[in-house]
Amino acid sequence: MAIKPDYQAGNASVAVGGTTVTFAGGANITAATITAGDTFKVQNLDAVIASVTDSTHLELAEPWSGTALVAGPYRIRFQPDGSRYSAAVKDLVDTLGNGNVLALAGLTGALDEIPIFTGAGSMATISKINLTQGIDVDVKVETLAERAGYDGQAAGYSVLVANVGDGRSAVYFKVSNTSGDWSDPAYLTGPNGSFQSKGIYSGATAYQLGDVVLQNGSSWIARVNTTGNAPPALPTTSNTQWFLLSAAGNTFTIKGAYNPATAYLKDDVVTDAGSSWIAIQSTTGNAPPVQPSQSNAYWNLLSAKGTDGAVQGVLTPQGRLSLVSGVAVPTSDVVAATTLYYVPCIGTRVPVWDGTQMVLRDIGSGLSVALSATYQVAFNQIDWFVFMDGATLRLGHGPNWSAGAVAGSQFARGTGAGSTELELKNGIYTNKNSITLRFGTVAGNTVTVPARSSHISWFDR
Repeated sequence: MAIKPDYQAGNASVAVGGTTVTFAGGANITAATITAGDTFKVQNLDAVIASVTDSTHLELAEPWSGTALVAGPYRIRFQPDGSRYSAAVKDLVDTLGNGNVLALAGLTGALDEIPIFTGAGSMATISKINLTQGIDVDVKVETLAERAGYDGQAAGYSVLVANVGDGRSAVYFKVSNTSGDWSDPAYLTGPNGSFQSKGIYSGATAYQLGDVVLQNGSSWIARVNTTGNAPPALPTTSNTQWFLLSAAGNTFTIKGAYNPATAYLKDDVVTDAGSSWIAIQSTTGNAPPVQPSQSNAYWNLLSAKGTDGAVQGVLTPQGRLSLVSGVAVPTSDVVAATTLYYVPCIGTRVPVWDGTQMVLRDIGSGLSVALSATYQVAFNQIDWFVFMDGATLRLGHGPNWSAGAVAGSQFARGTGAGSTELELKNGIYTNKNSITLRFGTVAGNTVTVPARSSHISWFDR
């Protein structure tokens, strides 16, 4: 192997009697692989290197006996490789001589047997089955009370208890032949074993690692034992004590009349000045706006206050078409029906457009209309509407789908004047154009209503 040339890049400085050598001028002794045992040389003086601190500093084994060196020339002579190898071999022999290798060499291998240490310089083998199939105990029981049935067993008898009373599992050994002389538990699981629900967070409660609490509609799990340290406010999902487990959902929560002292969360619903508002972010002390404004940074209008029974916003018709009087969802087939009913399902109110706003109308026990093959022709598609005929609330149907300025078919409504074309108004489908609706079997049982004046309930015949 070639002899490495002396390293002499840059310059070096060392004080009289000092042990620290500082390099500069481009020297990098770590890149040059300078190590302990190499020799630092200045003119005819040699010093053995004890250690390398970093790329520009090293320590000498003995204090420098020469004159002070300030940014002067130097050499570092590498220790011969033979000496390095000899030292490395000695270290290896010392490591192997601690008994571990001899203990391993003393084992007799066998199929599916795995060596394990039983002490310093001592080894034995254990069956792979014991490692993969769990702990080898004499008996397994569910509770400490069941363990008592084995109090009389001999010393060394072992019992695995699934739940020692706090959710943990543990193994017990008989210490002696004396009845009930059991060892301390050797726990196999932590103090919880699973999430422990602790209900709504309280600053006075001492929580343990793994405890789960509810705070502002979200679930949080403790990452450490903690008392008096609350989970953070969303959108922050963790702090030193808590991790977010499940964020609050986006269902409406009715909170009643707005109160400036109440802390509201996103999707809380309040009433204010007769209108309903939904929170679009958490807020305290920030009131909904004054109408006609329909939103601000904290609230969106959900349903505006109306006049004389009028209601604005998205409302749901509360009735349902049926072929059985008073039954919203029949449970059996109806054959040859002669009457169609619009009966209460989730309530008795139906929103009907009066030309300027949706007005809630009461259907009472329901609406009905007699059917006739003359006017409800088989296989013709028609739409049924709830509408006002003067002061009377009625149920009736519009023209066939084929009618309209642009004719339709059995598969698509016509459009334009005279058609049953629909339009979405405040979340409710209404007639887009003025149409004539039929509410009976007599020739005169018809009424023409303006556009958007009836709400649709579908029925195909």
